[in-house]
Amino acid sequence: MVDKLSSNGEENREENTAPKQTDSTSNQTVLSPTSIDQLHALRAEIDQLNESLNLIAVGSARFATSQVRQAATEIEDMFKRNIILSITTAAIVGFLWGRSRTRE
Repeated sequence: MVDKLSSNGEENREENTAPKQTDSTSNQTVLSPTSIDQLHALRAEIDQLNESLNLIAVGSARFATSQVRQAATEIEDMFKRNIILSITTAAIVGFLWGRSRTRE
């Protein structure tokens, strides 16, 4: 933004913008070469950000999958080590499942 004083002493603000040209045949705005370069740079940066987000998503999914597998393995090992816990858990689950089926 540029501050300018008008002839009556009032302060006016004008924006510094890249010069735009209009094509008289199609009424479309034609961008200057610097604007086109800026657009290309922004598109390249957006592409890099998309690629980074994809890598993060893939890494997060792999991490979550490994955590779930590790937890399932730990639970299986716990049930294998403690047979009483396994039988008790199976009985409770069976009882609750049977109770839920008879209320319908």
